[in-house]
Amino acid sequence: MTLPGRLLRLAASGITGLLLSACASLSAKDNDPLIGPKTDDFYALDGLHAEPENDEAIIVIAFSGGGKRSSAFGFGAMEAFQRVMIGGGARARSLLSDADVISGVSGGSFVAAGYGYQRAEFFTKFRKRFLEHDLEADIYGLFLLPWRWDWLFNAQWGRNDEMARVYGRLLFRDGDAHEATYADLQRLGRPFIAIQATDLATSDTFLFSQTTFDLICSDLATFPLARAVAASNAFPGLFSPVTLINRRTEACPVAVPHWIEEGLKAPPVSRLRFQAKTAHHYVNPDDGAYVHLVDGGVADNLALRGLYDFVGRPDDARPLRVREAIARARRIIFISVDGQAVNDPEIGRVPVFDDFFRVLDAVTSGAIDRLNYETLLAGDALLTEFAAAINARRCAADPDAEGVQAYFAHVALKDASNADDLKNIPTGLTIGSADIERLIEAGRNQADSNAEIGRFVREFGMRRNACEAAGSVTQ
Repeated sequence: MTLPGRLLRLAASGITGLLLSACASLSAKDNDPLIGPKTDDFYALDGLHAEPENDEAIIVIAFSGGGKRSSAFGFGAMEAFQRVMIGGGARARSLLSDADVISGVSGGSFVAAGYGYQRAEFFTKFRKRFLEHDLEADIYGLFLLPWRWDWLFNAQWGRNDEMARVYGRLLFRDGDAHEATYADLQRLGRPFIAIQATDLATSDTFLFSQTTFDLICSDLATFPLARAVAASNAFPGLFSPVTLINRRTEACPVAVPHWIEEGLKAPPVSRLRFQAKTAHHYVNPDDGAYVHLVDGGVADNLALRGLYDFVGRPDDARPLRVREAIARARRIIFISVDGQAVNDPEIGRVPVFDDFFRVLDAVTSGAIDRLNYETLLAGDALLTEFAAAINARRCAADPDAEGVQAYFAHVALKDASNADDLKNIPTGLTIGSADIERLIEAGRNQADSNAEIGRFVREFGMRRNACEAAGSVTQ
């Protein structure tokens, strides 16, 4: 072999050795085991202290999947929610500042988690640091740049672990020293940020909450926020699943919740029975030692079903703080911010429609749209039933008791006046500045003009008798 050939071979061997040694040092953060039960402050709906004086309303905002198109649309809606004022006089505050839960899935998880960690700085940082960042270049780099091929050589480091590192740098890191965990969200307090992924084994929503982590006997407080967002965005095939260890054994310091056993006795076709079977999958060690999570949009692209499950449980299955908040509430609103675009308007206008990618987009968009429609119908009905049950209990206890009013708002991109045009903006992770501005404007406009949100604001502070409210629902 010639000297240049030997030098090239030595160089290649050296580069390979450096890559392998670098890869060996990378390892994704595992979920830590629970040392003991969370007895006071913990990251769950019932673990965050509320402000009783501002508990007239329970406000839930959910952001759908749909890539950066949904993120930009959701950012515009957030700007509107920051401006909308509720209450009066000294107690006037923005709708957003009074939110109890902000939920997100896939592209919507960036908005939910970004605001949850950045708070006031979200409105000055999110657009520049995330929306205008070329994330697709990072994805191409995973496959084309040799120094980013850690995932090829290291079983402990997948493609999505690399993306979690990117998300952390953009949204969830203060300098280079600290990567945000759920302990940081706990310290910041309400709203509860409900990031949702899909469990491959159950095909059901996996909600990042200490309540869920209790089932797998793990501590959410030490878990990186960027890794949860990566799980919510783990598009199957493109990104590797995020894997959690199921640490549930007989020695787990947290007992199995009693509602699971009771739920397994519920009628076969019931929401409670379905929830109990999913939860039992985690507390039964024979069902698996690992939890593999992918894009939350696979189970629910509106980021609502994980919250429906909580609302749909019997009252005695809800923690004390949640029951107390419900007892104080006089109105409950769910706001679905939906960045899913309209279906391809050209399908019925052309004699031949055989473009592979457009057919694939039409099929997947149609399936998501149909599931979203069913999710919205189910949510509206569930919330109405929830309010009716509360009013019936209050009326039975005190005929003069104040009632609770339910509102369900759908802030949808496809209802925008220029929806057909916005539909042409891709659902990917890189969007041009002009398109970002159009989507933000659409989000603001749709939130500002939403009739149900307007009704909620107008009626805020009004009082209604619980018996009258219960009668108007049952008649």
